[in-house]
Amino acid sequence: MPSLKLRLAFREEGEFWNCYIARENTMKDAHLIGSIKIGAVLRPDVKRSFMETMKLAFGHAIEQMTGAPPDGWEERKAPRRERVKSS
Repeated sequence: MPSLKLRLAFREEGEFWNCYIARENTMKDAHLIGSIKIGAVLRPDVKRSFMETMKLAFGHAIEQMTGAPPDGWEERKAPRRERVKSS
């Protein structure tokens, strides 16, 4: 059985930077798991901490659901349309 590839997708939406669990190549049926005000993530340390918190939460959820941690992580820059304007 092929494995399902999921990703964390961060998107600037209005006054918030939102984090979704989404399929590899689509936002269809994505699930919001966290939000933070854009003003907070203009500080690189806060932005990185939020991203790491979302990654930990995602990994924990996967482990609870499957009994095993995620197979691995690949970090890529978001498409320009999904980036926080200060990035």
